[in-house]
Amino acid sequence: MRWWLCASFLLSLAACGDDDGGGTDPGGDAGATVLPSMCDDGPLAEPIAGCAPALLPSTGDPYEDCFRRINQFRAECQCLPPLARWEEGEGCADMHAEYDSTRDPHDGFRDRICPEGGNAQNECPGWPSVNATIDGCLQAMWDEGPGEDFNAHGHYINMSSTRYTMVACGFYTTPDGRVWAVQNFR
Repeated sequence: MRWWLCASFLLSLAACGDDDGGGTDPGGDAGATVLPSMCDDGPLAEPIAGCAPALLPSTGDPYEDCFRRINQFRAECQCLPPLARWEEGEGCADMHAEYDSTRDPHDGFRDRICPEGGNAQNECPGWPSVNATIDGCLQAMWDEGPGEDFNAHGHYINMSSTRYTMVACGFYTTPDGRVWAVQNFR
């Protein structure tokens, strides 16, 4: 297995070595992602078609759960190295989510309402719950799959890019209970 997959997989991976083909580690950390054996040769050129990993158990921290879910898609669906959790950027991501909740998606990012906004952004506007954004919205973004047209594939492009090394998730719940979630990449 490539050393960088072992050394940098910071998602509470209990062990890095021979595995049973992927998924969660039943004998280790309840939320640990085990890299599929197909990752032995590094990242795949294309994601696995129809890849929909089982949602990891919640840690009770939506920021951590969002970060782990993005890395789960990267690891289990395309053997990509993980992103680091960008905790210092989470306050800005929260500000973007709140700002956009009364405007349009990505307005806070475009308007540069905070200097640490990152280099790219994905957004889940007006979802029914935080959990729905982590499960449903992030899956829908990954499902856009690869392609040249950024308007059609941009969320996937941001999630799978190896140009970015960090991700900050942010959330805002509107007075009527709708959740706006932002993922800023740097």
